[in-house]
Amino acid sequence: FAALLIALAATSFYNYLLFHAFTELVAVGIAIAVFTVAWNARTMRENGYLLVAGTGLLFVAMLGLIHTLAYNGMGIFVGYDANLPTQLWIASRYLLAGTFLAAPLLFRGNSDPWRVFSGFAGVAGVLLLSIFVVPVFPDCFIEGQGLTPFKIISEYVVVAALALGAVAVDRLRAAF
Repeated sequence: FAALLIALAATSFYNYLLFHAFTELVAVGIAIAVFTVAWNARTMRENGYLLVAGTGLLFVAMLGLIHTLAYNGMGIFVGYDANLPTQLWIASRYLLAGTFLAAPLLFRGNSDPWRVFSGFAGVAGVLLLSIFVVPVFPDCFIEGQGLTPFKIISEYVVVAALALGAVAVDRLRAAF
């Protein structure tokens, strides 16, 4: 594991685009694995936490994969600048934070798996539509200027939401 981490760090000095793609794809793979476990355990569950968290992570992974493909230098989304991958990153972080806020709230509920899946699909769809189709998602990066105030403030909002989600899980730890 240590050798793998050292090799990964060395890759970042050799080719940052390769390093970024590799690390993002590992995160996507882990999120899909969590979803797979959560989805297959949906009939054995005693609470809704794993289902909500796992399903949310699937859609976070989807946005993360699109972010990776949109990253500058990948050459897949032609005609876009560095704002696109930054918007996708922030959208995925908001979805991640929302997932970990919603999962404790739906802990005791017996949520229908397909409703949870459909809900996350709808939210992810709206986020993608707001970036690609009806471009109303706020700019996160402006060429020549850098990160926008929206992006910077969003990072703090996401951290705060994740912290609130952690507190909510801590309060439920005995129920786990």
